[in-house]
Amino acid sequence: MPIKLIFSILLMVLVATFTGFNLGNKCDLWIFHTFKDVPVFVTVIASFVCGVLLTLPFTFGKSNKEAVKKALAKAEKNREKEERIKEKAAAKEAAKEAKVSSSVHFPLSSEDGSNVTYAGDSSSASDSSGN
Repeated sequence: MPIKLIFSILLMVLVATFTGFNLGNKCDLWIFHTFKDVPVFVTVIASFVCGVLLTLPFTFGKSNKEAVKKALAKAEKNREKEERIKEKAAAKEAAKEAKVSSSVHFPLSSEDGSNVTYAGDSSSASDSSGN
């Protein structure tokens, strides 16, 4: 904060010094009409102010467009990420369904005559009577 204040004060001193040394210097200015004996510092300061005013729309317009582009790019990236997540979930679901549909149950008979079912994808046989 103090650095900005000091810089502003120094800038004002510089402008005042420039104005003081150029009070006696006069020129003619033509802007669709000839103005006689206009002080030089008025011409310089007016030119500076006009330049600032003409560049402001370009400055604010550019930053707004960049912000919009960044927001659109971020939204597109998020949409693509959501699509990838949905595709992975669908692939997992399809793999799970394929695994379930590919398991084949073969009925086997045991020595005691009870039916035992063997699932093709599991390593253990289960007794259908609960034993």
